[in-house]
Amino acid sequence: SVDISGDIKSVGEYAFYGTKLTNITIPASVEKIGMGGVQNIKTLTNVTFEENSQLKWIGSGAFNSNQNLTSIVLPEGLERIDTNAFNGSGIESIVLPDSVWSVSDIAAKTTPYTHGVQTRALSGVPNIYCSETSRSECEEYFNDPNMGFYWQGAIYPIKEKATLNINNKDGSVDTYQWASDGSFAIYRNVFQ
Repeated sequence: SVDISGDIKSVGEYAFYGTKLTNITIPASVEKIGMGGVQNIKTLTNVTFEENSQLKWIGSGAFNSNQNLTSIVLPEGLERIDTNAFNGSGIESIVLPDSVWSVSDIAAKTTPYTHGVQTRALSGVPNIYCSETSRSECEEYFNDPNMGFYWQGAIYPIKEKATLNINNKDGSVDTYQWASDGSFAIYRNVFQ
């Protein structure tokens, strides 16, 4: 385990690359996790963000190749997730905070994005959750053919390899999967 203390503003590029850590707690003061900052840690099973996290940016490949990391809770206030941030990890599902979408440049199709969830950022994550508040932004992202999913050596539209889940205010979850006609189709609405 590592306890990062003090008024640290960023986790530098490849800061913990290949270490043998099992747990990492990211201090509330951290605003950015740099490229590969927590990458290729085969023993990592837990990443925690302190309460009142100031995290705004997760860099390219930040959590890449952490096969034993199966879940992560991203803090509200996060504004940007770069390419392949979670590729090759064991993360089975991820909840995207509303803050990612509320400041997103995706709708304007600007490149490079200064905010939002970038191309292939969620590659390798099979279950992606958004809130009902961000439904339209999430659906747009998943229907954009440029938002790829790297899987078995090839790039596919993310909707072909991932499930989109919308957490509704009433506690139910709308789950969408790729349909043969090229659209997302709701296949269940269940209460958690």
